[in-house]
Amino acid sequence: MCDSHNEIDCPITISTIGNPDATFVAQKVGEDLQFRGVQVGGGVIGIITPTILRLDSISPIGPVPIDGVIGFFNDIVYSTLAPALQPTEIRYTLLTSTYNTGMFAIDTLSVPVTAYYKVCFNPGTSSLGLGASVTYRIRDSSSNIYAEFYSRSIGNDEYTSNFCHVMLLPAGDYFFSIQVLDLTVSEYNNFTALGGPFSVKRVG
Repeated sequence: MCDSHNEIDCPITISTIGNPDATFVAQKVGEDLQFRGVQVGGGVIGIITPTILRLDSISPIGPVPIDGVIGFFNDIVYSTLAPALQPTEIRYTLLTSTYNTGMFAIDTLSVPVTAYYKVCFNPGTSSLGLGASVTYRIRDSSSNIYAEFYSRSIGNDEYTSNFCHVMLLPAGDYFFSIQVLDLTVSEYNNFTALGGPFSVKRVG
């Protein structure tokens, strides 16, 4: 601020924005100097001296965390299931997790925020009979199918690779499942659905 002194005018206009920590001259209009404010935000220190404004971070800025989970599913051994359950759709359960385990509990994936997530799953099978089909799904808590991401029929040369896609998932609960059809009783008893690795990572 400039005050008149010894009958000398101070034709200076000071203009600030909000409640700044410091000001700087943005431009000169005629004989007036147009000032603008410097507002120091969170995580930044502003050290002001009569001639210097120094900006410094309080601490190193770390990476933005990504919501997600990485882990393995348990195998599903069909010989341990009641015959009536063998052809039904069965949920996978969590075996281990190495990243943000709070997002996946038992057989339920809890998506905290509606966003795009990269969902990957690489399942496997063993002792599958000729002509049987395997379908892997992701469903929400209302049983709506969000992905039917891997289906294979044995004996007709059909093969679909493992699933890895970006999906818009609304906040809520989801589960992974498998359904195996068209096996004989003995084939079901010799069949194991290998859990395999999976990951769900927020990307946007």
